[in-house]
Amino acid sequence: MKRILILGSSPAGVSVIEKIRQRDQESEITLFCVEEHLPYERSLFGDYLGKDIQEKDVLCQPNEFYVTKKINVVTDKKIIRIDFKKSRLVCENRENFSYDILILTDTPRVRFPNIKGTHREGVFSFKRIKDIKSVMKIMPVIDVVAIQPAGLVGLKAAYGFAKRAKEVLLIFPQKNILTELLDSESAVIIERSLQDNGIRLFPENSIEQILGEIDVKAIKLNSGKVMASQVAVITDTKPDLRFLEDSSLTISAEGVTIDERFRTNIEGVFALDQVCDNKSAQIEDRFFSSEELRAQGEFVAQEIFQENELSQSGIKEVNLKLFDLDISIIGETKQAEGVKQYAHADPEQKIYKKIFIKDNLLCGMVLINAPAQKEKLVNLMNNKISTAGLEQQILDDAITVDLFVQPPGESSQALLADEVKAHQEAGGHIPPVDNSAPML
Repeated sequence: MKRILILGSSPAGVSVIEKIRQRDQESEITLFCVEEHLPYERSLFGDYLGKDIQEKDVLCQPNEFYVTKKINVVTDKKIIRIDFKKSRLVCENRENFSYDILILTDTPRVRFPNIKGTHREGVFSFKRIKDIKSVMKIMPVIDVVAIQPAGLVGLKAAYGFAKRAKEVLLIFPQKNILTELLDSESAVIIERSLQDNGIRLFPENSIEQILGEIDVKAIKLNSGKVMASQVAVITDTKPDLRFLEDSSLTISAEGVTIDERFRTNIEGVFALDQVCDNKSAQIEDRFFSSEELRAQGEFVAQEIFQENELSQSGIKEVNLKLFDLDISIIGETKQAEGVKQYAHADPEQKIYKKIFIKDNLLCGMVLINAPAQKEKLVNLMNNKISTAGLEQQILDDAITVDLFVQPPGESSQALLADEVKAHQEAGGHIPPVDNSAPML
């Protein structure tokens, strides 16, 4: 029987619990939350703020789950240190929690970037559910909200405040939003939708200072422009690891150093989600969506049972709903050697589709307002069906086989393969575009 201690309120930790309890009912599992709330889905904060969902919908699991799974849940205790030599977590009242396996998914505090004035009342990271609750308390006196940067968390925060009829200033250093995930054509569609819903965009800018005495009163941009604001949301925070600095744990400027299996330099200690330095494990461009966080947890649970043969992998998937846009970013969506790109846009209908193909196999996609194609394309990717000569048909949704209705005696994959072959025999090959990916 193992003693497993999970620190943090991340979906990754909940996924570890779910996977372990599928086969092990005896190990002692302690979930040490970083605040007084049960683990939650940070990706849903904007929807909660915008009144699309209720607080209970933000939680990964209800309290009954932890009771049924016999999980010792600890909330709202102040951590003093982690004693890695004696394998125990020490709290302020000298209460100790011993472990055989420690899984770090979050830290009690976060560190803001180097911006003057982040200590003022009204500055939030949007990484804690208590941030949302605090914002809701002051919502009646908020007129303007400044948000930086325009990443996934920032966009959802902007959405939530806009739905509350607040003026939103969205500030980001790049020319377009989500440059790490999107090209300029798809970014422009999203930016227009944001502006149509009253969100003001400030590209190629950053907050230099947050002004006010006690509360936030205004922000100053690096361009020198000063704008009134009662709230500043700074989402590019990092976990505060200072309580671990005197330990033997290897830590970089980006987080706890890990290998490709999320193992730290200390045996039996893992780091996931916000805590880990994903670059140290060469996990490139991992925008940890809820799906990816759960995959991390499942992987580590299998690692505990020594069942993993290969390093953690999986298809990156980001799903985002903003006003009238349904956005999906799946797989590899960056320029790379051997990857060909094909795109189609209908700006009037706010539709954009871009596919990425390597060695005649679909390896990634960006879809805006094309939900009907998503499931089919994901299966085309997962089943590794050749797409040679079918780029236009894929973008036009001309492959009509329903992969999820299987006639007796035939597999959906076989049906798709037959249809792909028929298209390839009947149609000509459309040459790939350059990296600029003009519309087809």
